[in-house]
This record gives sequence, C-alpha cells and structure tokens, in this order.
Amino acid sequence: CSRVKDWQKVYAWCECHHAKLTRVDPAHDDLNGETVNLDKARSWYDEGGFNSGGRKPISRVAGDWWELLKGRTVYIGARESGKMLRIYEKGKQLGDAESPWVRVELELHSKDRHIPLDILIRPGAYLAGAYRCLNFLSAKQCSVKTLRRATKTTYERAVKVARIQYGKLINLMLRVRGGDYSAVVADLLRDGIPKSLDSYSYHLRSDPALL
Repeated sequence: CSRVKDWQKVYAWCECHHAKLTRVDPAHDDLNGETVNLDKARSWYDEGGFNSGGRKPISRVAGDWWELLKGRTVYIGARESGKMLRIYEKGKQLGDAESPWVRVELELHSKDRHIPLDILIRPGAYLAGAYRCLNFLSAKQCSVKTLRRATKTTYERAVKVARIQYGKLINLMLRVRGGDYSAVVADLLRDGIPKSLDSYSYHLRSDPALL
C-alpha cells in the first residue's frame, strides 16, 4: 500500500473495471499510545463501545501479557464473520520494548458484505464507523453493512416507492384481469434487477433468499 501514490486513481480504475473488493484492512496508528491503547480497549469493551445490536462481540487476547516486553493484542469479533478488529502494540511487535506505538486495525471481508470502493479513498471514515468507541477517529463515519441488512433495507424501500407510485394501477389491473394475479404479474414483469439493488445483483442472482 505504501507504493500507491494516488488512491483516487486506484478507485477510478476499480470503478471502470467493476472490481469487487474482497478484503480491506483500514488502520490507525497512535505513535504515542495516548488515544488508543490496550487499557482503553478494555474500558471500551466493558462500556459496550464495541456492541452491535446490544450484544457484546466475542473477544480474545494474545501476546506478552506477563513481562509486557514483546507486545500484546486484543481481538474483537471473529474473522469467520467477515469483520474483526485488532488493537495491538505495534512498536513492541517490531522489537522496541519501550515503544508506546499502538495500531488499531479493522479486517473486513466480503463475506455477506458489499465493501464499497469508497473505502479506498476514505479508509478512516470506515474505521471510525465500525464501532461506536472509534467514532472519534474521524469527523465523518461510514459503515459497511452486512449484505442481508443492506439489501433488505434497499428492497423494502423500493417496494414502498412502488406501492406509492403504482399501487392504484395494480389494483385497477387486477379488476381488469378479473382478479388474476399471475396475469397482472405477467403484464408487468421485466428482466433484470432494479437499479437501486444493482450493487447486490451478483449475490441476489445466486441467492434470492438473501432478502
């Protein structure tokens, strides 16, 4: 990543070629360990700062928690779910036992998620939006919703708009067709997926039950 000098160009290339992001790891470094550190991570967890839907995520620790020389790591969530956070002592990991450098790193996979290309040019906003306790990292926060939740929300909105715009017409068509629902559907049916759901078309074609 350090070799990339212009992420806007990478974004444009990916958009042009309809690229799909399968994994992205936005991160934030606190070289002094003041705003992000392992003690704060514990407090955030206890206070519900990592909660999703009112539930605490699974967590685990690794590293040198006895001598505190080689670095410690806290894991929030699980890789299998497609979303996992690591908070670890990066400086000590690199061999400096006195280093206060801490890194907070979000690992996102495309499992049940549509990772937007926008994350390439605004990674900080997505890291800050991943958990409530990290909101302070960016003035603006963005979140990557699970496909099921994002698709269902978009689908329900599309149905509501269709009801407002065409509900009365469909009611009339039913009367004209003598209550034959299949005939009305046949009259209205078109190939494809609504533009609002096009971002999820790959997943919907392979698994319509996602909705």
